[in-house]
Amino acid sequence: MDSAMDMNDQPGVDIPKKPEIERKNDKILKTSSGLGYNINHIIGAGIFITPSNVWGLAQSPGSALMLWIFGGFVSLLGSSIYVEEPDFPMDQVNKNI
Repeated sequence: MDSAMDMNDQPGVDIPKKPEIERKNDKILKTSSGLGYNINHIIGAGIFITPSNVWGLAQSPGSALMLWIFGGFVSLLGSSIYVEEPDFPMDQVNKNI
């Protein structure tokens, strides 16, 4: 028997092939889910780390609240760029170079 010979080429040997499994894309991360995930990690981590710094620098409740709102807006913009990047057609970028 030749060592390079495949097992399926031998007479009398039937090895069943694995069935192809059809996979559904049910677990695709949608834009809203991605934004929520990123903002949750950006704001969720910062809410426990930086409140004393914000209150110390702002020196008034109104300005501290405005800084938190501004920070939330910036994190929303950053995470929307991060989430939408895979949808950007890369072939259009290479044509302009």
